[in-house]
Amino acid sequence: MKTGIVNLFLCLLFLAACEPLAALDGTVSLGGGYDSSFRKEIDGSEIREESGYAQGSLSLTLLQGESQWGLYADMSRDDFYDEKEGRLSYTGTHSFWGNFYGALNYIDRDDITETDNNSSTLSLYLSSVHYRPNGGYWSGDLTFEQTGYSREETGLSDYTGFAGNIAAGLGDIYLSLRGERRDYKGEVTPDYTGADLMASGYFYPGLWVINSTASISHRTYAFSTEEMDDYNRGDLSLRLGYKTAPSFTPFLLGDLSLYREDLGLGDYLQWEGGIELNFFENPLTLIIKTGNKSFERESESRLSYSYYMAEGSWSVWAGPWTFYVGNNWELQKIEDLASTTYPEAKNSNFINNLYGEVSRSLGRALTISSDFSYEWKQYFIEDEMNADYTQYDLSLGLRYNLFFKYIFSLEGAYTSIQYPSFSENDNRKWTVTTSMEYSF
Repeated sequence: MKTGIVNLFLCLLFLAACEPLAALDGTVSLGGGYDSSFRKEIDGSEIREESGYAQGSLSLTLLQGESQWGLYADMSRDDFYDEKEGRLSYTGTHSFWGNFYGALNYIDRDDITETDNNSSTLSLYLSSVHYRPNGGYWSGDLTFEQTGYSREETGLSDYTGFAGNIAAGLGDIYLSLRGERRDYKGEVTPDYTGADLMASGYFYPGLWVINSTASISHRTYAFSTEEMDDYNRGDLSLRLGYKTAPSFTPFLLGDLSLYREDLGLGDYLQWEGGIELNFFENPLTLIIKTGNKSFERESESRLSYSYYMAEGSWSVWAGPWTFYVGNNWELQKIEDLASTTYPEAKNSNFINNLYGEVSRSLGRALTISSDFSYEWKQYFIEDEMNADYTQYDLSLGLRYNLFFKYIFSLEGAYTSIQYPSFSENDNRKWTVTTSMEYSF
């Protein structure tokens, strides 16, 4: 099987190479990274762990009229995998097929850890989009994928998958139908067939803004397990807004999901509602939502809960500066259990996350950027599996572009996780990555 695949791949590469080379361009990239982490043991001693990775890629593009061939090859190595990837693609414009794209991709992963479970994936992707002269479009895509492992384990079974999607848009209404089939080797993971139908509309009558989406999903398994069973799911969402002023638009938000299984173990009803407020030309967005997920048959792994969420974000683009900051706050309330075989499901909790990005262009060639985030999480019932923590993340990056041919990038990142009640689990990690890219 693999010999035939390789021969087909080489044949397609030869056909691409036979095209005129007058419009050939490409990119060569080399890079790598290093990280070092510190953690504490129960006895107070500190352990330092180091790792690194290297990566190189080649990308070639061949233009001929309205057709374009692409060749991509990549090799990377880290502490887990020695990975090789190759892709041959074709893009063209045709009267009937519209904008056509096809890609043949092959990935080989050599597992260099103690598990030594090598794998490979072959995939073929075809898609086309056709735009109608009087408005609207239709599109379709097909995907074939085959993955194999050198040693099968639970959750890592060889499989073959097919998927197809058909979509159409007419005015403000969009429809899509997707089908999927996956066949697993052996009898550990069940084969399944799935289908999804979705319709959405975007309407702007007067000062109103109406966005609505409805979808139906179905999946059938070859046999049922506690976590995988035949199901039907329906989803409905509504985003209704009114532009009260040039720089202020409030929205009402609503979502409803109904999930039904053949055995009925995981049946639930979930709803969510809230408001969204948009201010100013440099948008300030505030979102407040509440919701509830209710299981008909509760168990240790399926607990009903309600939640409350608040989120805000602000973006500014002023001259060479770009600034973005956001904050997410969430309260999740679950019927607390003193003990359970599923610790992650037993507990109510608070989450607060502050995040942002700042970048500055220094002329045409140089850009510096910084990303930051701060998150804390607090549990009602705390133990080592559900421990309160705070996490800080900070990264600084530099990108230098010389004559649009040479691009150098350098990034450093630092992460700190602290557990006030279980300090032996504290962790600090810093990472440095760099790459050099040449285009021709």
